[in-house]
Amino acid sequence: MAVIPSPRTSMAKGIIALLQQQVQLSKCQQPNCSFHTVKSLNMAETVSAESATTRVRPFHEIPGPKPFPIIGNMWRFFPYIGEYHGMGVLDFHKAVNEKYGDIVRLVGFPGRKAMVFVYRPEEAEITFRNEGPWPIRNGMPSLEYYRKVTRKDFYEDGGGVLTEHGEKWMEARSKANQPMLQPRISKQYIRPIAGVTQDFVDRTRTLRNEKLEMPDDFINELFKWSLESIAYVALDKRLGCLVPNLSADSEPQRIINAVGVFFENLFYLEVGPPIWKLYPTATWKKFVKALDFFIEVSVKYVEEAIRHVQERKEDREPSVLERLLARSDKKSAIIMAQDMIFGGVDTVSNGIFIAINDIFY
Repeated sequence: MAVIPSPRTSMAKGIIALLQQQVQLSKCQQPNCSFHTVKSLNMAETVSAESATTRVRPFHEIPGPKPFPIIGNMWRFFPYIGEYHGMGVLDFHKAVNEKYGDIVRLVGFPGRKAMVFVYRPEEAEITFRNEGPWPIRNGMPSLEYYRKVTRKDFYEDGGGVLTEHGEKWMEARSKANQPMLQPRISKQYIRPIAGVTQDFVDRTRTLRNEKLEMPDDFINELFKWSLESIAYVALDKRLGCLVPNLSADSEPQRIINAVGVFFENLFYLEVGPPIWKLYPTATWKKFVKALDFFIEVSVKYVEEAIRHVQERKEDREPSVLERLLARSDKKSAIIMAQDMIFGGVDTVSNGIFIAINDIFY
């Protein structure tokens, strides 16, 4: 029996065709690119691009919440009347994915560019593979504003891989590639990270109740484990996150809390009207306070690593942080360490939490 694709599936394929076509056209907009460079694309690519144009659907046909005149889609996040009010980022994406499909367009936010969410790994792969060496990503404008405006005194012109675009992103990424992607360098972290994981396993045994169940705040334990692991690579140090009876005002717990505050408030800053650029809202103040604390912590540990390098006498393989310091200035190493923590702690802990939930439930 022939399978008839659903309208959503057909529309998704059309959108992907549009993405592929735009990537082909954008190749000629890169520096040092000529007409002959584009013309030299192999015949398969050319034929694919030509056939894709026959399936292209207009951008406005991508399904998603319909904006109202003037207020757009902001009202959907307002108290009492908004269907997405009070939702966390995961609940929001689950809701729009179930209602509108695997490719969703979100528009109608003053001061914001249109956003398109892709929920299937296949579409995400196509997007990532075709963004080129100089990607333009507008995923976290609030973090970018913090680094380039609010704390320009610290970050100056270096926003890091989380906020930079185009050639600047490639420049920042290239500094990290060499010390982080070589197998011989990764090998030196196998035993220490295994030790962190064993400490976490031992701790989980002490947390189980008489029914062998974990406490309701088990996600916080996963945060501790992921932070302890990533910090060992990013900051060259074990922070002590897995110590029993970790006090609420301890530095490791404050770092964990700051990561949580960052991601929790990032979502609301991104989907709401950017009035925090004009007036420091309560959400913006919490966001800034968490990031200021990260500057304090990362500067402290990077400077500590620099002292260790200067005092070191034994001949051993340099760490990732030491290699970053050797390839760039101290400020760049600090920013890269921050980005490693931001990019890893929340994603790793939540990824493991979801995997455990899927396995046992």
